[in-house]
Amino acid sequence: MLGCRLRKLREAKGLTRKAVADQLSMTPEGYSYYETGKRNPSPDSLSRLADLYNVSTDYILGKTDNSSVTVKSDLEDYRFAFYGDITDGLTEDDLETVAEFAAFVREQRKKKSEK
Repeated sequence: MLGCRLRKLREAKGLTRKAVADQLSMTPEGYSYYETGKRNPSPDSLSRLADLYNVSTDYILGKTDNSSVTVKSDLEDYRFAFYGDITDGLTEDDLETVAEFAAFVREQRKKKSEK
């Protein structure tokens, strides 16, 4: 299931195995082991694959057929950092915008740390 999902997600994005392997800082042969079921990705690689394909790790692992990432759960993880309830008065579209911005900030931080 895992290998099949990874292959389908990669092909749907129009990516080569090499392109995905580069994103994971591994060899194309190493990545191909994921798609053929010879090896399973580490938790870090699984998380990076989910980010790359904008799906949940549960979807990649075959625990659910729902590929969408839940916006509210992402926000609820960060709610403790704010005074009051950050979601009060926000629409679903607003929550998506906030989640997209949070993902952007995380990506920028990751790029800075890789330099």
